[in-house]
Amino acid sequence: MTLVRVLVLGAAVGLVSLAGAQEKKAGKLDPAKLPGTYEFVSGVKDGTSVPADNLKAVTFIITKDGMELKSPDGSFKFKYTLDATKTPAAIDMEITESPVPDAKGMKRKGIVSLDGDTLKLAYGAMADDTAHGGRALQPGWANGPKGRPVSQPAPTVSELVANPVVRAALDAAWIDSQPADPITRHEEGGWVYCDPATRTIEIRRAPGGDQAFLDLDDPPELPGYFVVATFHTHPNPAAEGWDTGPSQSDTDSAIDLGVPCIIRAEDGIHTTGPDARRGGLTGNPGFPD
Repeated sequence: MTLVRVLVLGAAVGLVSLAGAQEKKAGKLDPAKLPGTYEFVSGVKDGTSVPADNLKAVTFIITKDGMELKSPDGSFKFKYTLDATKTPAAIDMEITESPVPDAKGMKRKGIVSLDGDTLKLAYGAMADDTAHGGRALQPGWANGPKGRPVSQPAPTVSELVANPVVRAALDAAWIDSQPADPITRHEEGGWVYCDPATRTIEIRRAPGGDQAFLDLDDPPELPGYFVVATFHTHPNPAAEGWDTGPSQSDTDSAIDLGVPCIIRAEDGIHTTGPDARRGGLTGNPGFPD
């Protein structure tokens, strides 16, 4: 029977510590104990926790000769070297196989510890990644000709509407809109972001709007993520003559901004605009060029 162990992952532009002093008490890593099959229990990227639902379908397999990350997007294989004389141990990783075009050869320098069946791994980009132009590569980006990023497909609006993070954000915005109060009801909403490396979805809310208007033209930047949709509420009821679905201005705005528009109203969820972010996950991380 294969022993399934657990993995706590941290990814950052620079290396992050592995629980500080706790790691020093754990002692030096025994490389012979590292091989096994791990399932993710938590992850952090750029200081933000990765939603648990994004980790359920991912497994991490370590042998004495290599590593393999299996996810719904494909299999990523790595070769690695360890320096177990350090505490926590240092690890250098290099991608040898990947479903992402031209990702082969990308490197990561990290630190790793093992406490029982719990593996903790944190990593950042190597500064001497000369195989990819002598510069750190952002997770999820592959170098094309002359260092141009190769696009990955953005999630479709149907995938976003089905995503539990997006659904929770829509429900929260609807409550905050106060649709039952004819005096204070107003539009609420924000932006949906996607990390091209992990396909993690994040939400950022905009300041509340007016009864029938919300400004979503200036999304905040979220490092490592791309804006893949906007969302807002239509809190005004059909019984008072309001259209609960997308207005013409909603459609025109979504087409102009280049991302789908998701609307929460009293009769459910509506969408308009493109089926997915224009051009995929590349270019300007805000709205696409």
